[in-house]
This record gives sequence, C-alpha cells and structure tokens, in this order.
Amino acid sequence: MNLEVNPPLAGHEGRSHDVKHSLQEVVDTAIGVGQRTWVVSPEEAFQRVMRYLIIIVILPDKAGPIWNSIKHWGDTERGIAMDCLQLDKVLKANDQYWNNVAIKLNTRLGGCNFTAESPVMHQLKTQPFMIMGADIGHPGPGEQKPSITSLTFSYDKNTTQYVALTSIQLPRMEIILDLEYFITKVMLVYAGRNPPLTRIIFFRDGVLEGKNNPHKGNCPPGSVINSEITHPNIRDFYLQSHGAIQGTSRSSHYIVLKDDNFNFNLQVIQELSYALCHVHTKATHSMSIPALVYYDGRGVMFNPRRL
Repeated sequence: MNLEVNPPLAGHEGRSHDVKHSLQEVVDTAIGVGQRTWVVSPEEAFQRVMRYLIIIVILPDKAGPIWNSIKHWGDTERGIAMDCLQLDKVLKANDQYWNNVAIKLNTRLGGCNFTAESPVMHQLKTQPFMIMGADIGHPGPGEQKPSITSLTFSYDKNTTQYVALTSIQLPRMEIILDLEYFITKVMLVYAGRNPPLTRIIFFRDGVLEGKNNPHKGNCPPGSVINSEITHPNIRDFYLQSHGAIQGTSRSSHYIVLKDDNFNFNLQVIQELSYALCHVHTKATHSMSIPALVYYDGRGVMFNPRRL
C-alpha cells in the first residue's frame, strides 16, 4: 500500500473514568509536537494536526463502555479518526492481524486499499460520476424508537472513497424524509472537489428475501440469474457476488427502477454491481452487496476534516 511508517507523534496513558479529557490531552500534545516539528505557528500546527491526526487506543478486556465513549468523542463530537485495539489481541498478534490493522488505518487516513477493474468502470471514468446508496434501519418490534436513515456517496473516480450522512425520522417509514436535504448536501460536498457530475447511479437497499436461494451447494461468485425466477414485468436479476465461508450463500436481488445511463442494459448493470462488491475498504474478498450499500447498513459516519 506504499505506507510511509514513522513513529507516533506522542504516547499517552489515558484514564478510563475520564475518556474525553484523556483524548483531548492527546490532541493538545500532538499539536505541541507538530508545532515544534514543523516550526510553524500554533494555528498552522492545529490545522495540520487536525487534518492528519489519527489516535490509536489500546483497550483492556471488556471495555465496551470505554469504546463507546471513544467512538462518540472521535466520530460525533470532534471528527477525529480513531482506531481501537484490544490489548490481548495485540500481545498475540500475527501478520494477518497487523495486515487488517494496516488496512483500517490506511482507509481512515484517506488511502485506497482496493480498486475494481472492469469495462463498465473504465467507461464510467471517462466522465465525472457518482455512486450513491440509501438505507433505513428500523427499531425492533414493540420498541418506541426512531428509524435511522443513511445516504452514502462516492467522491472519487475509483468509487473507493465514500461519505455517509445519517439522520433519524419517525419509525417504520420506508420513505427517507430528508432525502432532498441529503442530496443537496451531497452535491455541495462533491462540487467542492470535482467537476460537474454527468451520471449518478443510485442503490436503494431493500428488504431481505428468504426465497429463491440454492439449498444444495453454492453458486460460484459472479453467478447471475436473470430469467426463469425473475419478475415477468420488471427488470431484475439475482447476483451471487461472494463465496460462502460456511453454509449456504444468499444471492442478492436487484431491481432496476429507472435507468438514464445504460439504456436498461442489464449486463452492464450486473457488471457494475459486481465490481462494487469488491471495493469494501476492510475486506480482502468480494461482499454479498455493493460496498456502499453495506456502509449504509452500518450507518457510517464521516470525518468532515478529511473531505
């Protein structure tokens, strides 16, 4: 990944009962070290540190509440990249563990781990385009909690860099009420670093299907079913994009509602969907759904200082 490895700017022993102040002390220390290292003003050191800083926290066992406080402070309050490692795993870590850590760190620092190469991706790259996805997470039965909405979009030509916006709304509504606001904000963010868009490909995550899946053996990744069991009146297909680690694989069902980009050429849409299943930042294998749809499901939060 061509990572330049340098020693950390500073180390700090935190206090589990006072997570926020411990983390703020790390930031203050980093700013001071940056000012002395770069020989710049405090204001310039602050700007550089806040753009490139990542805080790695080594946690003890059973540190769930501490992890929650760390992630809330970093992701929601301050917009600082964080990564948490468990002490017991660090002490017995092997190469695979450190490879996984490196992949996560590279992503959170704005790097690119994987790209998907295919004819449709090369065609899209000839003009500015965006891959966009949306999802809604509902509370459990009987729970009086709001639903969480998420919209994720790509802002680079390789569709590996994504930003996610999230909101809440009345429970169990399948329409995203803030979609117009989301799209407006997306266009402003994208326009700040890219030429005007010519294409948008939008994926809307739907409900899980429990039928039309193989029961004996698994289809190889890349298998497509676009006849026989598909709908007679709509354009749809089933894509088996991943290999099963164990058990039975579940094919994803795609329905094309509107197409101003590919003239309803399902082969091109299938190829694009399959390519996007290979660009998840933390997976070294293809996923069952396009990466941005998976990000939507997790309600990924974005770091505004890295846009």
